Amino acid sequence: MFGKIIIVFISLVSTFISAKPISMLIDSTEGGMVSERHLSRLQNYLKTNKCQLDSVVYGNNGNIGFEHAFIFSPLEKKVPSNYRKILSIKTLNDQPLSASILVRNSTGIDDLKSLNNVHIAFLSEKSKLGYKQPKTLLNSQGARFHKDRITFTQSNVGAVSLLMHKDVFAAVIATPLAKKWASMNELKIVSQTAEIKAGGIWVDKSVDDLLIQSCQKALKNLDRTSRKKKKTFDVFPLWINKFEIDIRTND
Repeated sequence: MFGKIIIVFISLVSTFISAKPISMLIDSTEGGMVSERHLSRLQNYLKTNKCQLDSVVYGNNGNIGFEHAFIFSPLEKKVPSNYRKILSIKTLNDQPLSASILVRNSTGIDDLKSLNNVHIAFLSEKSKLGYKQPKTLLNSQGARFHKDRITFTQSNVGAVSLLMHKDVFAAVIATPLAKKWASMNELKIVSQTAEIKAGGIWVDKSVDDLLIQSCQKALKNLDRTSRKKKKTFDVFPLWINKFEIDIRTND
């Protein structure tokens, strides 16, 4: 009997030691406030809402590390079969997700070719929405840029601020934000890229169902309606209005 107790105890200890930490990866390649303070704020919010995670970390190299239990990806990604999507993204004003090339109204520019080698603001070199796709569109219309004419802002707010202060001639902004800011600041959308499918949050299927449900509820309740919630939500790109449960996410 005593020997059986020891075996059970050893088995439990072994299971505990081998269990992976429950972590969440925030992919920041498409924007969002990246700092330890913002990550800690999100983790604390989740913990107070029964979503107990060991850590919340960010990655901005364009790749997703599948060693994490929870993964936030701003754009749709192929994930291993042991993951399932638990939340999808609702964009600002339900606008289709694409990138817009903005200029000031006063420039009189109406075509992309006229932007050849102007000083332009992009998001980051790793961003599909904020650099790769719009740069391809610009190049296809005869607009090319020397490296010293490109500024990477790491945020949509940074890009539009440079444009408004005339530090750059053009800026690439996520379309849901571009449409909101253009009318407010005498800016003009010259062109838009093709629509990109927004991503969401995926979870490893091995995670306990009760924990998944708690995390799903906590993240779904985040929005930008109050100052406190907005500060927590700012770790995600500004063009995200909220997360929502899609019936397809439970497949």
